[in-house]
Amino acid sequence: MSTDDTNDRILDSMGIIHNQALEYIFNKIKEENLFKDLTDSAEAISLVSDLTAEYLNSHFAYIPYTYSTDFKVSILNIVLNNPNPSSSFSTIFNQKMVELMNVYNTADNPKNYKSFAISYLEENINLIPDNEQSTFKAAILVSYNSLEYWNTNMITWINEYNHQNGLPTVAGKGKFDANACGKADIEGVISGAIGGAIGGGLLGVCLGAAFGGPISSGVNAVLQNRW
Repeated sequence: MSTDDTNDRILDSMGIIHNQALEYIFNKIKEENLFKDLTDSAEAISLVSDLTAEYLNSHFAYIPYTYSTDFKVSILNIVLNNPNPSSSFSTIFNQKMVELMNVYNTADNPKNYKSFAISYLEENINLIPDNEQSTFKAAILVSYNSLEYWNTNMITWINEYNHQNGLPTVAGKGKFDANACGKADIEGVISGAIGGAIGGGLLGVCLGAAFGGPISSGVNAVLQNRW
């Protein structure tokens, strides 16, 4: 398989890879009781980032994939402080991401949002500079997969944490915000793509996005419950 084919396969599967990574992470956490005594955000980011890297290195065994501690901490800062991670992109990229997020932030139906997102990608991808199109596409693919995943699974994550730490079960969404997890996902994709571009060209952008998204959203799901 050529490098171009690998890049395309990763990029086109980005949302699926994202959801598979989160399922892998959750299953490991559940099987190995990894939420037990997890007490601060630094521990949470370390746990989720290590498991994300483990998943990627099992899924893409021919591409050893790691990031430095500094990069992992930068992902945590995005989750906690919510800066604009797209500041190094073009004006049109930022504009189109703002438009996307305006719809995403009020989306309450994953199926309807997915239809919008696919159309939005098709309508706008050619307006984005060539060197930013992979990140733009990755962010949109992850956005609708993430919304679907967290609407279905967020309370499962919360209750697994509670179960392992002797806390009461949560009956419904209540104060918890699945869209916030997805927003962290999208920001993680963009920041991960920035970090990946620095270290590995297009393939780095694809894998950086796959790395940044699950870390950001997974940690956000736990943070909403505990910190």
